[in-house]
Amino acid sequence: MRVVLVAVLALAVTPAFAQEIGSELNAVTPDSHPNTQRSDATNTTLGRTQKKKDDALTATGPQASAGKGMFGVRANLMNVNLPSPASTTGFVFFPSVPSMGFSYWLDNELAFLFDIGAALGLASGDYYWGTQLNLGIDFHFRRVTDALRPLINIEMSFVIPFMRNNSNVDPQVLLSITGHFGGGAEYFFSPNFAVGGKVVAGAGYNLSTGAVVLSTATIMTATWTF
Repeated sequence: MRVVLVAVLALAVTPAFAQEIGSELNAVTPDSHPNTQRSDATNTTLGRTQKKKDDALTATGPQASAGKGMFGVRANLMNVNLPSPASTTGFVFFPSVPSMGFSYWLDNELAFLFDIGAALGLASGDYYWGTQLNLGIDFHFRRVTDALRPLINIEMSFVIPFMRNNSNVDPQVLLSITGHFGGGAEYFFSPNFAVGGKVVAGAGYNLSTGAVVLSTATIMTATWTF
């Protein structure tokens, strides 16, 4: 009789105990929407994959030319044709105008230029020498992954040529402000060194004589960039 009573009590308690265990398991489940977590993780993975594809489209290889944030030291050699002062006729041709300067890449296309230089010329028996200050920009086409990059150049020049002739008259200061526009290209042997050439034309105003100043020039440049 005791055995039968114990068996009946065991059968009665077992379902209740199993129900209690089941409720506790449900209570400790961390998230009742596991599909939402999987969806978020999938979206994040897809976003990273798309970003990698976008980066691949903008940079298809190693950097071959200078780019944003780089600083350059420039050596220039220019020949320029300028109108002579009113005391003579014709043009003054400066066959070799060396200058030194600096550049700073504001982004992967746009470089700011700063140059200072000197010149020596001869026209109609008069000797000329002068100094100049150039401020300008080079806008480069193509990408930093390309070694050859065409460019457009815009510059403003402040030129002070001094004149003296064979009779040893006092020098005449002729301050001119000239704007230049032209184009050319640079070839980058590496992101740290390039050679380039430009052809520019300019028009400006001579503050000393009131004359309009016209000029043309070809410029060769070597640039070390860091």
